[in-house]
Amino acid sequence: RSYSVTGVQTCALPICGTVIVIILERFLKMPPHKAHATAVSIILPVSMVSSFFYLRQGLISERATIIIAIAGTVGGFLGAGLLKKIPVRSIRLAFAVSMIIAGVRMLCA
Repeated sequence: RSYSVTGVQTCALPICGTVIVIILERFLKMPPHKAHATAVSIILPVSMVSSFFYLRQGLISERATIIIAIAGTVGGFLGAGLLKKIPVRSIRLAFAVSMIIAGVRMLCA
């Protein structure tokens, strides 16, 4: 269950590639909607290369990968469909909140 929630949340909400989005917006002056879409498109090739090496090293949980990938695909459809409808301020707020939550979880782990 938690794998499914993680997949949908990560891909439906603007969490994927948060750091990349910040770099694209701040340093390359890219508009927020375009920065988010660009960040998501960058993630696929990078993930494929990394996954190849992680798989060879036996570091991938197949069960978690399958469940999160399926749920993430659903979240991706939802997020992509909603992106243009979400105000820039809401996107930035979602990024900020997700970064804070991730930071707190890392510190408390």
